[in-house]
Amino acid sequence: MEYKILMPTVSAKAKKGTLCFAPLKKGDKVSKGDTVAEIETEKVVVAVESEKSGVFDRYLCEEGDEVEVGKAIAVVTEAENAKEN
Repeated sequence: MEYKILMPTVSAKAKKGTLCFAPLKKGDKVSKGDTVAEIETEKVVVAVESEKSGVFDRYLCEEGDEVEVGKAIAVVTEAENAKEN
């Protein structure tokens, strides 16, 4: 099963954010609370944490891409599905 990590709402005014740091590679283990990415708005850089544990699968955008709040930026799969990906 896949779990999508979404671009978070940082402030009421920010409608988009830029993916500025994407440290994970396919197959990396991810624990709940691990930083999966950092996003930048006009005023702040924020770490995006995984809400679930599993195996990192892929980013859905690249560093430097601007993404709307609420859109998926990455995918984590459950550990038992890791061998299938």
